[in-house]
Amino acid sequence: TKIPPHILLAHNRFYYSLSVKGVDKHQDLKILLAHINKKKSKTIFIQLNTSASNTFIEAELEKSFSSYKSLKLGNSTCLAPIKDFCAAVFALNISGVDFVFQLIAELKHQKKIGFITHFHLENELVNSTFALPVYSFKEINEEIERAGNSMIDK
Repeated sequence: TKIPPHILLAHNRFYYSLSVKGVDKHQDLKILLAHINKKKSKTIFIQLNTSASNTFIEAELEKSFSSYKSLKLGNSTCLAPIKDFCAAVFALNISGVDFVFQLIAELKHQKKIGFITHFHLENELVNSTFALPVYSFKEINEEIERAGNSMIDK
């Protein structure tokens, strides 16, 4: 089974995330980066191109992530607030986007992606390229359930 990736948004040294633990808004990106390095977490960073003002971006981040409480099996995934954000900021109709690989493809098609970089994926690269795995809703729900169960076990 492939493990679907977790996805979040970062802006001006802060990150926003939806997980089984709930919503993280306006969290210090330095702490997340330290965690990524300590755990050697495989991470991709994608810069989004937008001419929107910082004030507008921050308002849309707040609005997009405030609409959710936590991940729900068969319902909201970590992609949900990011889709809301991209739809608002880029004025895109992405109602048919259900997976992060579809969102990245659409943003790339719309020329909304700047640069892409990574941490700890050196062994996964083929010809300097990383292929994001394709996965199903079943695999997403299994990962949400596994993550939720691991929280209960702690």
